[in-house]
Amino acid sequence: MKTNFSTVFYLKKPKNYHQGPMPVYVRITVENKREDFTSGRSCDPMLWNQKTGRMRGTREEARTFNQLLDSIQHQLYEIHRKLTDKDEVITSKTLRNELTGKVSERRTIITIYAEHNAKVEALVGKEFSAGTAERYRTSLK
Repeated sequence: MKTNFSTVFYLKKPKNYHQGPMPVYVRITVENKREDFTSGRSCDPMLWNQKTGRMRGTREEARTFNQLLDSIQHQLYEIHRKLTDKDEVITSKTLRNELTGKVSERRTIITIYAEHNAKVEALVGKEFSAGTAERYRTSLK
C-alpha cells in the first residue's frame, strides 16, 4: 500500500517563554493526519532557519545538530519503507511509535485471561483452591 508522508522540524515556544533555547519538535504528516513529538533537542531561535527547518551556521555545533535531525528523518524513511514492504497500514501515529520505540502489542481479552489462568494454576494450593482454578478454566471455554 503506497502512502506518502512528510516531516517538518519546527521550534515550539513554551507557555512561559522569555528567552533562550526552544525545544525542536518533529511533525509527521500522513494523509493530512499530523503527529507532533519532541526531538529531545533545543535550539536558540536566533540560530533557527524556519524555511529549512534546520539550525543556521557552519560551526561544528550546527553541523552536529543538523546531522541529528537528518538522522531522525532517515530513520522515519526507513520505518516507512519497512512498513510498506510488509504491506501494513501506515499512519502518522505508527511512524511515531516505531521511531520512539512505543510499539503497542495487540492483546485480546482471551490472551490476557489465559495468562491470568496460568498464574492461578501456579498458585493452586498456596493462594487458590483447585475448585477456583477449575472455575476460571471453565469460564475461558
